[in-house]
Amino acid sequence: MSKSDSGPVASTFRGSADRFAILMGRTAMVLSLVAAAYMVVFAPFVASIPVCTRPAWLEEAGERLGFSSIVLTFLVGGFSALIGLIVRKARAISLGLASISVLVISFFIAVATMNREENFNGDGAAVANLRTINAAEVTYNSSHDLKYGTIEDLTREELLDSRFVSGPVSGYNFKVSLDQSGYTATATRDAANCSARWDYFTESDAIIRYSRNASRAPRGKAGQPAL
Repeated sequence: MSKSDSGPVASTFRGSADRFAILMGRTAMVLSLVAAAYMVVFAPFVASIPVCTRPAWLEEAGERLGFSSIVLTFLVGGFSALIGLIVRKARAISLGLASISVLVISFFIAVATMNREENFNGDGAAVANLRTINAAEVTYNSSHDLKYGTIEDLTREELLDSRFVSGPVSGYNFKVSLDQSGYTATATRDAANCSARWDYFTESDAIIRYSRNASRAPRGKAGQPAL
């Protein structure tokens, strides 16, 4: 191929690469907006639906869409920026980096929102009642040779309301188990309680924690102190 022929070919190739890079950048921006909508709007909306009435398919479909759009945004946005660098197309670079920036900003907004709304309506009653149990255990311990008591022991001493024995209290079932190191009080959401989400427990250190069961605690916070 002569030099005179290589010029148009190279120009055509460069033009195609430019258009492809910009197309990838625009695609990445669309994907980042989809991912942002999932993290900032859709996921909190689904989480606000009471557990008893929340469609499992809706949550699963949303998670799949959100995860796919997040991964594709990173891949396509990074690819767009890379091609833009190769062909020296500033617009492609800016579109690729902007899509990733939208994703990162949306992630931090979603995390901040999740931390503020972690406890869902009726969960506060479970935390308050576990604190009541902790206070009752301290009183029982001081008057029973440093021993702790079960729910039945505490109600017998009139340190707790008898409702704690007979059934759910504020939508939670409470139980106290004893061991050599102290006690563990658990608050398990009753199946009919649609105003709460998580399970909780506390031990003789009086710290209220989310359930150790990952499916009954906020993501990544199983066994950790509840705010």
